[in-house]
Amino acid sequence: MNANVPVIVAGGSVSGGSSSATQDNSNSATSSASNTASTTQSSNQSQAADNSCTAGCGGSGQAQDSSQKASTGQSADSTATATQNGVNANVPVVVAGGNVTGGDTSADQTLSNSASSEASNSADTTQNGPQTQTSSSSCQVGCGGPGQAQSSDQSADTTQGATSTATADQNGVNANTPVSVNGGDYAGGSSSASQDNGNSAKSSATNSAATTQTSDQTQSSSGSCAAGCGGSGQAQSATQSASTDQTADSKGDATQTGTNANSPVTLVDPPSSASQTLSNTADSSATNTASTDQSAAQHQSSSDSCMAGCGGSGQAQDATQHSTTSQDATSGATADQKGTNANAAGAGDQTLDNTATSKASNGASTSQDPDQTQSSSDRCEAGCGGSGQAQSSDQKASTDQSAGSSADATQAGTNAVGVQDNSNTADSSAKNTASTDQGTTQKQSSSDSCTAGCGGSGQAQDATQTASTSQNAKSEGTADQTGTNTAGEQTLDNSAKSDASNSASTTQDPDQTQSSSDSCMVGCGGSGQAQSADQTAGTDQSAASAANGTQKADNTAGTQTASNTADSSSTNGASTDQTTSQDQSSSDSCMAGCGGSGQAQKSSQDASTGQCATSEANADQAGTNMAGSQMLDNSGSSAASNTAGTTQDPDQTQSSSGSSGAGSGGSGQAQAADQSASTDQSADSVGTATQKGTNAGGEQGLKNTADSSATNKATTDQGLKQGQSAGAADPATAPWAPSGGSSGGAAGNGGPGQAQDASQHATTRQDARSKATADQTGTNASVPDPGAEDVLARA
Repeated sequence: MNANVPVIVAGGSVSGGSSSATQDNSNSATSSASNTASTTQSSNQSQAADNSCTAGCGGSGQAQDSSQKASTGQSADSTATATQNGVNANVPVVVAGGNVTGGDTSADQTLSNSASSEASNSADTTQNGPQTQTSSSSCQVGCGGPGQAQSSDQSADTTQGATSTATADQNGVNANTPVSVNGGDYAGGSSSASQDNGNSAKSSATNSAATTQTSDQTQSSSGSCAAGCGGSGQAQSATQSASTDQTADSKGDATQTGTNANSPVTLVDPPSSASQTLSNTADSSATNTASTDQSAAQHQSSSDSCMAGCGGSGQAQDATQHSTTSQDATSGATADQKGTNANAAGAGDQTLDNTATSKASNGASTSQDPDQTQSSSDRCEAGCGGSGQAQSSDQKASTDQSAGSSADATQAGTNAVGVQDNSNTADSSAKNTASTDQGTTQKQSSSDSCTAGCGGSGQAQDATQTASTSQNAKSEGTADQTGTNTAGEQTLDNSAKSDASNSASTTQDPDQTQSSSDSCMVGCGGSGQAQSADQTAGTDQSAASAANGTQKADNTAGTQTASNTADSSSTNGASTDQTTSQDQSSSDSCMAGCGGSGQAQKSSQDASTGQCATSEANADQAGTNMAGSQMLDNSGSSAASNTAGTTQDPDQTQSSSGSSGAGSGGSGQAQAADQSASTDQSADSVGTATQKGTNAGGEQGLKNTADSSATNKATTDQGLKQGQSAGAADPATAPWAPSGGSSGGAAGNGGPGQAQDASQHATTRQDARSKATADQTGTNASVPDPGAEDVLARA
């Protein structure tokens, strides 16, 4: 508090100097709470075995098991409160029986008040566990085959909570009240009161989490045996699980009251002025960011050589990846401003700026990428088992996002006898962004060579991908402005803006490749290949936005310009891309009595998208002006839109090439593809503009606009490619077989069989509703020219 109160009482004349009171205050509160955690887990396992045995020895055995678990829990809470009360007064009092000669009197006050709060959490988790096994064995007769087993389990759990609150409360009073009572003449200087105040509340809550899981498994086996040895066995298992839970809550409140007065009490009218500038800002943001990367690489290589009666090699791979992300961001900003400026003996100028900005956002990125490779090479003279290969991949990703934002700006400005220029803004946005990428690579290669009576190779691949995304964005912006000015010019600008948006991208891309090459003289089994891919993607989006702009303007004996805007938009965007590539290649060579190769492919794709967008904008404006011109502009704009794109593209290729003599079975090929796409969209938009203008004794121009749009756009693309190729038997490879016949093959051979099945289903449902209402009332009295009133309403 600052005060200057000089008092002069004299029976004669008084000659005084200038009198002033000046105050410059700054108040600040800053709070910060932060957590940072970094976790790194690394495990490296390596095994090597080299066995040399003549007969009847057991095979080498290798086993590796790696388990990694990481749990991170973070909580950050920050609060900043700044309270400022500034009072500045200049009250000189002169009482004289004679003449009074006075100097300038002034009261100047500058106040700055700020509250800043920040709460942040950051967590980084890295898990890396490579595993390597190598085995080499040499045996003459009756030895057991080598065995290799690898298991990797990775689990990461991250929980984050950030809460931040910033509160700034400012009250400023500035007064200049010179009093002069005299019996003679009065000669005084200028009188002024000036106040410039700034108030700010800023709050931020942030969570950031990054999880990386890497598993690399490698197995290599080499065996050599004369007769009666067991085949090598390889097994790999990788499990990755990641869970991220984030909550961010931020709130910023700024309250400002400014009173400025210049009230000179004299018998004459010296120059007098009152000027006030107020700035009030509330800024709040809540942000969550999560990144999950899961990568599993599995490699198996087997090479066996045997003369007779050996078991075939076996290879098995299993990869499981599960990821769950949950995000909740809530932000609220409230700005409340009240400004009063008065000059009892002249003009006064007041400028007010009030802003509330709120932002809530979630960003999630999930990447899952298993890579599985199997290579087998077997060589046998007679009576050996065929190689077997199996691969399994299971991917699940779930993302749940909720963003809520609200911005409230309330402004009341009163100015007497002067110019008033006020701006009031509320800006709110809620945004969710999710990206899910699931890529699976499976490769199998088998090469078998046998003279007689060997089993055929077998290959099996299975890939399952499931992605679920749920997004909810809600935003509301409210701007309430009241301006009152007497005998002066007034300009008011009121704006409410709200935006709610969701964006989701899902990509699923399994790639399966099988290659088999078998060579046999007589009586061998045919190779078998099977591939299965299952893809499921579900996206659910809800966006709701509301903007409310309310403005009341009263001006007497002056020019008034008022602009009121409410702008609301809600947007949903979803992209789903499902691509499957399946490739089977089989090459068999047989002299006589061999089984034919078999190939089977199955692809299933299911995509579901649900979108709901709701937007509402309300603009309410009332302007009253007496004895002056008035221009009013009122606009309510609302837009709700949904965009969905679904692409399903399976590519299936089967190629079988056989060379066989008499009595061999024909190749068999089967392909099946099932595609299902469902899109459900609902868009609802309402724009309302209500305007009432009353003017007496001046020119009036009114513009009222209501704009509403509801849009749905859905694109579904289902592309299917199936290709089968089967080569017939070649008589040149079996010169002893009788020629002729329509098929050109050897005697007693079965013909190739091919089957293809394709099923496509697409369903799209769209509902769009839009409503625009413009209500305008214009009253103008005592206008000399009847055409001076220009009223324009558009909806």
